[in-house]
Amino acid sequence: MTQYCLGTIVFALALTLPATLLAQNFARGSIGGAVYDTSGGILPDARLTLTSEYGVRETKAGPDGTYRFASLEPGKHTLKAAYPNFKTTEIKDIEVRLNERTNIEVKLEAGASSQTITVTETAGGIDTTSTTSGGTITADLFKNTPVGRNITDIPYLIAGVNDGLGTGRANPSISGATGLENLYIVNGVNINNAGYGAIGTYSTIYGSVGTGVQFDFVQEVQVKSSGFEAQYGQALGGVVNMITKSGGNTYHGGVYFFSAPSVLEGNRLQPNEVRFNKGQATLGVSTKDAGGEFGGYLRKNRLFWYSGFNAVFNRSDDAAPPNFRAAALGSVSVKTRNFNYSAKLNYNITANQNHQIEGSVFGDPSHQPFGPNRQNGGPGGGSGVLASDFPKRAFSELNYGSRNWSVRYNGAFSPKFLLNASFSWAHNKFDESNLPNIYRVQDRTEGTPGTPNPLLDGLPTPATSRGLNEIGGAGFVENTEGNNRQVSANATLTFRAWGGHQMDYGGEFQNVNYDWFHRHTGPDWKIPCTNFLGQSVTDPKSPLGAEFNPKDCGSTVFGGDFLLRRGGPSGFFLSQRRGAFTGLQGATNTKYAAVYLQDAWQLSRYITLKLGLRWEQQRIIGEDRAYSFPGNWAPRAGIIVDPWGNRKTKMFFNFGRFFEKIPQDLAVRSLSDESRYIGPRFALSNPGSNAATLNSTTNPTPGCPASAPNNPQGINSCLTNPANWILDPAHHFFLGASSGAVGFSGGVTQFIPGTKAQYQDEFVVGIEHEFRGGVYVSARYLDRRIRRIVENISGETVGAFNANSASDGSLIVQQLVLANPTSTTDVFRNTRCDPAKFGGIPPDPFNEDPNSGLGCLDGSGSPQYLPGSATLGEDGLPDGFPIPMRKYQAFEFQIEKRFTKNWQLMGNWRISKLQGNYEGLFRNDNGQDDANITTLFDFVKSSSLGDQFTSGVLPTDRRHVVNVYANYTFNNGINVGTGWRYQTGYPLSKLGAHPAYLNQGEIPIGGRGSQGRSLATTNIDAHVDYTWKISERYRIKFVADLFNVINARRVERVDQFADTGFLSGVSPPIQRNPDFLEPTFANNAYQRPFFARLAIRLEY
Repeated sequence: MTQYCLGTIVFALALTLPATLLAQNFARGSIGGAVYDTSGGILPDARLTLTSEYGVRETKAGPDGTYRFASLEPGKHTLKAAYPNFKTTEIKDIEVRLNERTNIEVKLEAGASSQTITVTETAGGIDTTSTTSGGTITADLFKNTPVGRNITDIPYLIAGVNDGLGTGRANPSISGATGLENLYIVNGVNINNAGYGAIGTYSTIYGSVGTGVQFDFVQEVQVKSSGFEAQYGQALGGVVNMITKSGGNTYHGGVYFFSAPSVLEGNRLQPNEVRFNKGQATLGVSTKDAGGEFGGYLRKNRLFWYSGFNAVFNRSDDAAPPNFRAAALGSVSVKTRNFNYSAKLNYNITANQNHQIEGSVFGDPSHQPFGPNRQNGGPGGGSGVLASDFPKRAFSELNYGSRNWSVRYNGAFSPKFLLNASFSWAHNKFDESNLPNIYRVQDRTEGTPGTPNPLLDGLPTPATSRGLNEIGGAGFVENTEGNNRQVSANATLTFRAWGGHQMDYGGEFQNVNYDWFHRHTGPDWKIPCTNFLGQSVTDPKSPLGAEFNPKDCGSTVFGGDFLLRRGGPSGFFLSQRRGAFTGLQGATNTKYAAVYLQDAWQLSRYITLKLGLRWEQQRIIGEDRAYSFPGNWAPRAGIIVDPWGNRKTKMFFNFGRFFEKIPQDLAVRSLSDESRYIGPRFALSNPGSNAATLNSTTNPTPGCPASAPNNPQGINSCLTNPANWILDPAHHFFLGASSGAVGFSGGVTQFIPGTKAQYQDEFVVGIEHEFRGGVYVSARYLDRRIRRIVENISGETVGAFNANSASDGSLIVQQLVLANPTSTTDVFRNTRCDPAKFGGIPPDPFNEDPNSGLGCLDGSGSPQYLPGSATLGEDGLPDGFPIPMRKYQAFEFQIEKRFTKNWQLMGNWRISKLQGNYEGLFRNDNGQDDANITTLFDFVKSSSLGDQFTSGVLPTDRRHVVNVYANYTFNNGINVGTGWRYQTGYPLSKLGAHPAYLNQGEIPIGGRGSQGRSLATTNIDAHVDYTWKISERYRIKFVADLFNVINARRVERVDQFADTGFLSGVSPPIQRNPDFLEPTFANNAYQRPFFARLAIRLEY
């Protein structure tokens, strides 16, 4: 707490330091350089005038001939330089880019100052004060080439940006990190989802459903893929920085309509054609959007405004697999409506623009009407609600979106001093409602997939088991609301002392609130105290022969998620797998503070040192517990060499350390009480009856047909009727361990004292050169390595978990704590075999029987674990964890031709390798988005975990990714553009079920990448538009974008689950997945076929 308070004081002091910020405004850029005569002599006190849409600014060159215009709106500017007895030089179309310095060296010729030399094409030079890698994409490029109309499509043009797989296209993997490790900034507002770290509004079921800002409102996107400066933190991936459009000294705007109808889409390949377990099929997708944007001035040169509105209507036409009754519904539309808005005011307080205020607001309220909104392929998994005999039981309605606003002040007190300070508020909300109040029930009575169906339920394929079948409600519901209030102040002092210095310093503070509502669908029910025989099923110590702790007896469980299984005293029963009795709703908070100091020290015109230090801390607060990560020192050190001193070439090296800002999901799941029992069983009929059939004369069952269901159809109608899913003591059966194990999960998790924040180290070396004509070529090598992680851990082996008890009958409980696991971690007493049971020479407790999953087996095959195993407390021995590893190495080559002489180009090629045993905040293995609390380190290393901790290629590894985007504008109003992306496949693994949890996709059998790689894919897209000038002021633009013109339809998502998880009524209980290495049933399992998008725009 002392360090936390110290950090707050330091931050407050940073706000009171002299007003000295310059280049470090997230939403602005700058122009700088020097004024010379033709012989190279400096011209001090030269007068410089900068003109743009936003007014006129003036300055004078310093004694050394250098000048600087700071805090400029990105866009085109005109620079005029004058000096007595020299001709005036005017340089037009200087492009200022977001958070970059444009270098313009001005050379004046001797002559009368009344004479003017006009330069119409000039290159901006290379920024020799920066070691950042990545790139900037302007609207001139992404609107004149074939790019998707979601802002999350734009970063993929940059080297190092890759598909995040399970995190969805909206959350890419940048430079080896998972899709939940990036920082997203719009107009200076951090728009990351507070709960999960994704962009905008995010749901663990649906993924990212909104960004808060629409494509047409964006002016420029900057992607920092590595080497970012000390003012940036919180990200282990990349930084995506965007600004929206502003008004200006001319009125401009337009209205538009875009349409990508399904009739212009090729035939989709369907996973159901090759899969046994089938899912909801997407037949076609249509998108239409219309909007307008307008901007101008309220007072010329002083007060500018911009506003935009856009309405997007998406429709996905989906259908059920043919062997489910939902197929009778035919094509069902899943509709989405997004309203997007953006507004901005810019006010120049002084005529010379040295003091400015900017206010902006943007958002995207969205709605999905009642229907089958839970499609397949989202982070929540599942085959889609239409892959069911009763799909309407899982229909729902969605309302979500974000609202973001910011106020920013920029003040230049002299050519060397400037201040910016801002306050921002990012708000997002997700609400799913109108779900039928029915338990989620997955039918597992049909036995082994592909074999004769023992139920014979009269479906279109009655003789063969269909595998998994959802017959109940939607299941887990997560409604959230996040608010991130942000304040920041930054400063730069430029001075000379043994060379030139640009010293940046500042800080930020975030107060994050994240509220949640969690439950499962279905009526509330009480934890039973007795079974159907009236016998108590509780025990204070929860020994092996009991189910529940008496303190939980009678507690209300909020809905539930069940498996319908064969067996039990009456033939069929429900087995609970999810459903909490605490943690229905709550509120969490994070307080995050950071300060930084950085100096670009130009020792000479050839060498610049870039030295920085960032200090940050986070206090994360749940409903029941809180923890602080203080004193996170993140150094940055780089050197930049300009070998000829002409700003045309730079060679650079940079080291950086980056700390994670933990998302609030950890505060919800671990620092708040979220408790549940897993495995309680409830019969569908009277468990005391001797009749095995439902609704017999001696075994009446409410909710069944009046006549006894003595045929398959009658049995099925009983099994699938929610009226028979009764969770009370009369239907509850537990007769000791033989009737099935019941586990406890949840509670509040403690941090091991001294646990520190997760971080990684990064090294970058590169070279960049500017050729004639504004062509920039660069090459760089990047090395990133995770050095410390935060995860929940236990000291248990899988065998001890499965045994559940020690040699004396005492319970072995899995106790999870949060720590920094590594090979030397010692916070538990090791799981050990009882020497007394093995004549003083116990076997290796980490070597477990592959069939039973048990260790410490005596001669009779019974486990004999030492009492006290896996309890919290040091014992002088490492607990048995590996060193967490994630190593990313990449070579990146990039070429950029900025728009001159009617054309532009951006191309890059990345060669990389991503390997380790720890993927990051998202696990693509099992689709888990619980950052820092995944299941990866829930058990210490033992033979049952196979190669889980063995280093190998990680899921998002792609060895080669190539991008080329270019366009050419003809003088007759026609513009043509093209885009090409090629990427090699990602590694395929054989993922087995967890030997303790029995979840799919946990254990890489045979090592990561043992099954080779997915197919390489390529996309070639085209763009053409024609501008018809109606008058000098008005014009109409006709646009056509053609995507995947070669109609490539290769597999993009491969089912890597080797088994189907636990199935009842079959032997062995873990069954082979018949769809292993087939396409998944996700709607993006194949490349989307050819489709076209048409548009018309009226502009002025």
